[in-house]
Amino acid sequence: MIVVAPFLFSKRFRALAVYPFIFVATAADARDAVLVQHERIHFRQQKELLFVFFYLFYALDFLRNMFVYLGNAHKAYRYICFEQEAYTFEHDANYLSARKLFAWWKFLG
Repeated sequence: MIVVAPFLFSKRFRALAVYPFIFVATAADARDAVLVQHERIHFRQQKELLFVFFYLFYALDFLRNMFVYLGNAHKAYRYICFEQEAYTFEHDANYLSARKLFAWWKFLG
């Protein structure tokens, strides 16, 4: 379910997946197929890690990347393994039907 919630977002972020909701900043974002696909990839990641472990591992990977990229938060975010998978396949509408379990693992640096 897609929920338009502009109060949740700064200018840097447009969407957030918290299963079973995709929160977006604007109605236009709700119609953005690439953005929605990106968030649906996160749904799959969340489900396979039983939700709580997804958020824990997401935070730990971000912190690891902050160390690796010397405090550069943008790079730390972009190199989170979950984000790498989602950005890599957000343009592929068929990706989720062929995706292997724990596919994000190959993006873990």
